Amino acid sequence: MNDDFAKAITLVAETALLELEQACQQGGVSRTPVNEAHYINAWVTKAIKLQRFPHCVAKTLLNWQQQGRSLGKKADILPILKRILATYAHVRDSQHQLVKVYEPQLQTLLEQLTEANWNVIDQVELARKMKLNSNGQDSLIICAKQYADAINETERRLIRPLSLYVRGDVTQLVDLAYQQQLLLFKKTDYKSKVKFHGEYLIFPSNKGDFLPEFPNEMLTSPAA
Repeated sequence: MNDDFAKAITLVAETALLELEQACQQGGVSRTPVNEAHYINAWVTKAIKLQRFPHCVAKTLLNWQQQGRSLGKKADILPILKRILATYAHVRDSQHQLVKVYEPQLQTLLEQLTEANWNVIDQVELARKMKLNSNGQDSLIICAKQYADAINETERRLIRPLSLYVRGDVTQLVDLAYQQQLLLFKKTDYKSKVKFHGEYLIFPSNKGDFLPEFPNEMLTSPAA
């Protein structure tokens, strides 16, 4: 098996939903939220025990197992599986490969945030911890040196993970990024190199090694 996280977690979601549907059709599980949630929680535990999937998704599966044991139906793993498929489908091409990330997508995102009254700062170097007084305004900071190093000079393509330091409406940021076929991966939602800002990563080809932030439900349909 390929240990690429995006492929592996998509396989997990596809397999779980397929086997749930088969269990429902065969009469082993009734189509009720409680019974479907119970099936998925048990399915996750069995998948871990049998080591059915690549090691790169083991931590995610263990987290789901813990949530299922502590929250039961309220763990909401089934909706997460569906959102995984929809979210990753949006950033794949016609050959089902994750699309590459180019500079125009990033610049469009920054322009949209500026238009939405965000304080966007991308011309500073973050050699040490920084404090920004935004007076309550949503803010996003990108280290200029990291940005330059992360973009291929000839193709203007993202070749290294890029950090976004964020304080503000993360939901809006995630949705706007998603419109540009960009996924955001949360490293921390508070403490980072910029005081009071969380750190989110954009990976080359959206190949983060853990789950991305999901956009709003209304945006989770695959791209046309």
